[in-house]
Amino acid sequence: MARVRRIITLQLAGGVRAINPLWLEGGVRLPLAGSEFPAGPQLVVGLSTGFEL
Repeated sequence: MARVRRIITLQLAGGVRAINPLWLEGGVRLPLAGSEFPAGPQLVVGLSTGFEL
C-alpha cells in the first residue's frame, strides 16, 4: 500500500502544477481528515479529493 501511495504522490505532484485550484481546494479541506498522516501524505489525500470533486 505504501508503495502505491508513493507512486500516486509522484503522479499527482506532476499534476499539481497544472491544477493549482483543485490542489488548493483539496488541500484546504483535507488537513483535518488527513491529520493522521505527515505533510506529504496530506497533500496526496488533498489532491485525490480535489480530482474527485
